[in-house]
Amino acid sequence: FPVTIGSIGSDARIEVTGNDAVCSAIGANSKVKGILGTWIVLAEYDAHYNPILVKAFQIDGKKLKPNVFYTIKNKKIVEVKNEI
Repeated sequence: FPVTIGSIGSDARIEVTGNDAVCSAIGANSKVKGILGTWIVLAEYDAHYNPILVKAFQIDGKKLKPNVFYTIKNKKIVEVKNEI
């Protein structure tokens, strides 16, 4: 069965290593990284912490790279730089 992980707290940092995983990190400023094939669900919030967007993406190795943290900014998924 696929691995499913979820988080609703702000500033979550989730790493997924299971095959066929689905991971949601829908709190403000959350970030997720996973292996090839992982589905990630992220949310974006306005300055007052009102949700404005929820999107799902698959780490495909082309547009989204495995083992890289991603978040949503300006309604687009973006790579998180300088993540330790």
